[in-house]
Amino acid sequence: MIKLSDCKNGDQFLIGYLDGNDIQKRHLQTLGFIPNKVLNVVSNMDNKMIIKVMDVTVGIDSKIADHINGTLLHKEKVLKRSK
Repeated sequence: MIKLSDCKNGDQFLIGYLDGNDIQKRHLQTLGFIPNKVLNVVSNMDNKMIIKVMDVTVGIDSKIADHINGTLLHKEKVLKRSK
């Protein structure tokens, strides 16, 4: 398992479990971060992440993303541009 904060732009991630105390877990669940849900990483830069979970786009800090653990399902391939 990896942390959501380790994912890169375009990655698809399956949530396994949430870390933290009960209040932190409940807060994440109200945002849509529920175990066994698939999400997509839209952007991960400068310790901030934009995540598409269900039909909602959410912005979170990477410290919060450290509490979300799961499996990387699909890694976006970066295509090199030819000149």
